Amino acid sequence: ATGNNDQQSGAWLGAFLLGARAYVSDCTFTNHTHYGNYGTLRVSGDSLVENTRVCGSVVNSSAGSQEWGALAVIGANTIVRNCLIAKNGDKWKRGGGLTLESGAANVRIENCTIVDNYSGETTLGSNWGPAVYAASSQASPEIVNCLFANNKNCHDLAGVTQFGPNIDKSKVDYCWADSDELTVSDGMHNLPVGDGLPAFSGKFPGEYRAGAKTKGRDQGLWLAWMAGAKDLNGKDRVIG
Repeated sequence: ATGNNDQQSGAWLGAFLLGARAYVSDCTFTNHTHYGNYGTLRVSGDSLVENTRVCGSVVNSSAGSQEWGALAVIGANTIVRNCLIAKNGDKWKRGGGLTLESGAANVRIENCTIVDNYSGETTLGSNWGPAVYAASSQASPEIVNCLFANNKNCHDLAGVTQFGPNIDKSKVDYCWADSDELTVSDGMHNLPVGDGLPAFSGKFPGEYRAGAKTKGRDQGLWLAWMAGAKDLNGKDRVIG
């Protein structure tokens, strides 16, 4: 799906608004522009989003005070797995890439690449999570085997980081970010920021797959679903 453009400012709109128990797999959503609330894809509780690209979504509405992301989770017990969330932005509000609303408890984000997203909050010193934003501490997800790079605030405000203030960093493991935000000690397995930038092998809207020389390759946590799973480019998720 590509190129949807909704024009109704302030409405609860998005390209795809799905209810509970949604299953989204092997989809590509690109270049959507929204003048209402929410970005490209919104799912409710008990849903699974996997093997999917959400790229190039722009929310261009200043309506309300909520948080909008290209991919929004508004219900509990949802999994976002093996997805690319890239080059999305909210020009006015919080959470450009992935947003979790207050009721999104027990959400798990696995093996995702979240890169080149931006938020547009204009409050000096605010931390509105252009990569991942949780609207409450209850909505702080478990994040594993993910890569975060070049997510920022489009106004270059001081103190803005990739993760919103409600993200519990003790629930983020086996991940890499290009900002010094992840815990790399105390039994955690996150890679230090100094371990080299990812050498992506694809460009938007490609795979953003970490190249052969990227440190951290083959250092993630093996999960049962990976057996026989394919990556976004159709190759085996696990090699060797």
